[in-house]
Amino acid sequence: MESNIREDELALEEQLALARRQLRQLEAEYRQDELIRGIGIGKAQALLQEALAVGLVEHRLVADTMPELRVLMEEIVQWTPEQRGFVGSDQLSQLQDEFSVLVEERARLTENLRAARTLAGETKGFSDEAKIQAERLESIGLFEQVEGNLHSCPTCDQRLENPTPTVDSIRVALSQLSHSLSSAERERPRLREYIEQLSQQLVSVSERLNEKEQTINTLISQQQIAQRIRDLNSRRAKVVGRMSLYLESVLPETGHNELVAKLEEAQRRVELLAAQLDPEEKERRLASILNRLGERMSEWARFMRPEFSASPVRLDLSLATVVVDMPSRPEPLNRLGSGENWIGYHLIAHLALHRHFRQDRRPVPGFLFLDQPTQVYFPPDLDPEFQGNVDELEDDDRQKVTRMFELIFLAVEELAPDFQVIVTDHADLLSNEQFQNAVVERWRGGAALIPEDW
Repeated sequence: MESNIREDELALEEQLALARRQLRQLEAEYRQDELIRGIGIGKAQALLQEALAVGLVEHRLVADTMPELRVLMEEIVQWTPEQRGFVGSDQLSQLQDEFSVLVEERARLTENLRAARTLAGETKGFSDEAKIQAERLESIGLFEQVEGNLHSCPTCDQRLENPTPTVDSIRVALSQLSHSLSSAERERPRLREYIEQLSQQLVSVSERLNEKEQTINTLISQQQIAQRIRDLNSRRAKVVGRMSLYLESVLPETGHNELVAKLEEAQRRVELLAAQLDPEEKERRLASILNRLGERMSEWARFMRPEFSASPVRLDLSLATVVVDMPSRPEPLNRLGSGENWIGYHLIAHLALHRHFRQDRRPVPGFLFLDQPTQVYFPPDLDPEFQGNVDELEDDDRQKVTRMFELIFLAVEELAPDFQVIVTDHADLLSNEQFQNAVVERWRGGAALIPEDW
């Protein structure tokens, strides 16, 4: 029917919500892309200047449009770092250790040479002084006899019976002077030879030190060059990284066109779904359905004749209940008095809803299960032997129970074979043939839905 609400409306609402989320996402991407494209040329040209500064390009590049800039930048980001490293670290360390050893060796040789030369100078001075003294003694004839005539007077050459200590001392000193002078003369050639050897060793060590120093300086220079290359590679890599990020952020022309196409498609889909889910149209259709339900409920209320049945009856979706529109004000079900009214209006509402579901083929099970709907008409102090014979009730209650089941039969017959009502109850309309034909089981005298031996 034209006033029906679409069966797939919930699915359409979910699709609309999803489509709107996708549209918002595409709109955000489009705004970001437009923003980036707006400042893109200036940013791209700045990045190209950085590339020029670090030597990624050799000359100033001229490009005025985004496609041209993109082509140039895509070429630059293909750069790979120069693989030139310093491999002489171990050799440099070894040379520096050897250099330190040679420095210590040179210091040692220098000290030994200085000591040897000092000793040679002192020996020469001693020898020269000793010769002068010896020559003086020779001039008076003392020095020649000093060695073999220790007990003679050095001045008169007479034998001394009791030599004085002074004379002995002079003779001993003169003897020692003679030996020292001879020893000094013998050692001077060997000392000169030793000094010569030390001088040659010192020259050799100095030459080796110069060679080591030159080699070390060469390696250090290579290390500095390698470090500068690494630093330059690092600077270039940073520029390339920023350029790559920029290229990823700014869509190419084809990507921009695809984004625009996706955005337009998303807008069309949202408009299409929104048109199918026009809230005003939905409200009009829902109001029509509720009006027709109200008409049927009012008709059946007049048939069953519960209290206030002369007034229109309807469903109120905002309160999720039955409402009776009294002349003074609308009254919801919870203010309609007795249990009889509650049972009657509940039954009317359920049957009216199932009628709508069946006629419009809604995905709702086609049956209604009622458990003891007539309970309010049977007082709890009834005789235990009572078998549910409605004929034993008072006339007014008997008529109400009878009308209740007659209404159920009317609804089932109208919707047959698509609707079924299942009732479990005490009531037994013995004089009603239609009711008796509908009875399937009587659970009395030990018979029950669940057998006792279970």
